[in-house]
Amino acid sequence: RDRANQTMFKRLLEQIEIEPVKSAPTLGPLAGQTLVFTGVLPSLPRSTAKTLARQAGARVAESVSRDTDFLVAGAAAGQKLVRAQTLGVRVIGEIEFLRLIKS
Repeated sequence: RDRANQTMFKRLLEQIEIEPVKSAPTLGPLAGQTLVFTGVLPSLPRSTAKTLARQAGARVAESVSRDTDFLVAGAAAGQKLVRAQTLGVRVIGEIEFLRLIKS
């Protein structure tokens, strides 16, 4: 409640960068890999594909970044596909995704 402490605390917060804690990789063929899904997959609902990816040990993200290992792209892929291509992220389709989770 002390104003001087509040000011000091605000200054300290401006000096640090808080990063999210990364969970330890789980077991599975995609352990330690980060995937993003975009577009409409031919035979899987996106929620099912995300569940399968997590069960295979992958981390599923909502946006493409330099940390993304694979973009699984379906029909009508939009800006995520463009961003992945710009960053050099490997783009795969549903069939290759299914092969990866089974390997």
